[in-house]
Amino acid sequence: MLLFLNIFFLLITIAATATVSTIMRGHDISTQAGIGFAVGSAIATLGIVTIITSIPVGIYWIIERKRMPGMMITVWVFVALVSIIGLITAKT
Repeated sequence: MLLFLNIFFLLITIAATATVSTIMRGHDISTQAGIGFAVGSAIATLGIVTIITSIPVGIYWIIERKRMPGMMITVWVFVALVSIIGLITAKT
């Protein structure tokens, strides 16, 4: 149950960041193009975080053959970093 809630809040955070980034870039969020841009940003953020996070988690699994302790903390750190970078580049 805790993993489900963690993933749920992670997706909410990514969607909120993508929406704010879309608004900061000057897109109208109420139009179809604005919604598409926000969804695309959310999918890109989720994809980037998944790829970056899978590297240390995969290395740990290859060495230890068990789940990495603190995996969700690692995911949240990378979500925060990618979100901050996305918001900084949206303003410029």
